Amino acid sequence: MNSQSSHKQRGVVLIFSLVMLLLITLVGVNMIQQNRLQFMMAANAQEQTTIFASAEDVLDLAENYIGGQRYTAWPLPNPIPSPVGTTYTCNKSTPPVPGKFTQLIPGDITGSLDLSAATIASGLTASITQTACMSIAGVESVCTPDPSESSGWSASELQCNQSDPAKCSTEVYTIRITAPNPTTGSQRIVESKYAVRCDM
Repeated sequence: MNSQSSHKQRGVVLIFSLVMLLLITLVGVNMIQQNRLQFMMAANAQEQTTIFASAEDVLDLAENYIGGQRYTAWPLPNPIPSPVGTTYTCNKSTPPVPGKFTQLIPGDITGSLDLSAATIASGLTASITQTACMSIAGVESVCTPDPSESSGWSASELQCNQSDPAKCSTEVYTIRITAPNPTTGSQRIVESKYAVRCDM
């Protein structure tokens, strides 16, 4: 009688041990998966921070490029003197239309920027996606490019090529920075608007 009871108890211990071993294995596998997920999240957050910092650097370069192209005096003094005077005078070109404001036409400006800095991630591109004119009254008019016109702008839209600064006191450029994500193959896009005052 005692011998049979002893054999039954050993069978229970074996089953209990196997169940415990299975539970410990499941807990261990779950912890490994959680650690892997946390590692991937941390790596993604670090990559986002790096790309965002690089995009900010490229935005600064793009704004400097636009300012250097549009202002007759660049860089602007800091602080800006008062009264403004001719500090904000915008460049006018003789061609295509003498005496008129000639805003930058939307397009890729990556080649015009110095992207050799070590802080800038590879593969970033910069482009002007939109040009607009804002009047003294604060009305913003989006310019429509037209390569067939000598000015580069649609002939029906004179607000984009004005000799009267009151009709275009401020040029507004939308800058887009595109950064590829090598891990996922996706792209991150950062957009910013940059205003160029054209006070006379």
